[in-house]
Amino acid sequence: MQLFRNLGDLQNVAGISYSVLSNSSNHHYLKETFPKAQVYSYFTSEAALNELKKNNVNCFVADSFYIQALLQKEPSLRASYLPILGVVQEDHISMAVAKKDLEFIYHLNFFIKEYKRTGRMQKLVSKYFKSNQWVKQE
Repeated sequence: MQLFRNLGDLQNVAGISYSVLSNSSNHHYLKETFPKAQVYSYFTSEAALNELKKNNVNCFVADSFYIQALLQKEPSLRASYLPILGVVQEDHISMAVAKKDLEFIYHLNFFIKEYKRTGRMQKLVSKYFKSNQWVKQE
């Protein structure tokens, strides 16, 4: 049995087709890393996921946090699909701030460092990606 830890482990597996959000970093990664693979891109992540659910592709590719949240919202997905959550490229979360607002940038960086230092960041990860208590029951 072969262990798949991240998307890169699938490079030597033939016949896999992928669905992904169009023009995302994941889309560009797939085109670069798997140039001969069938990669289908969609305007929304939901549409790309639906292609997996309809068995039109073998693999849905999205950011790790998106997959983790999806598994909390729809735990039944684990019965049919194997999540491969290992990192293959560094994730960058971005935001835009006013030009030359160095004071704001300083305070923002300090805030992020404090959230990590005090363990609040880990609490958020645990709350939203390791538990589904936040999911609204329908």
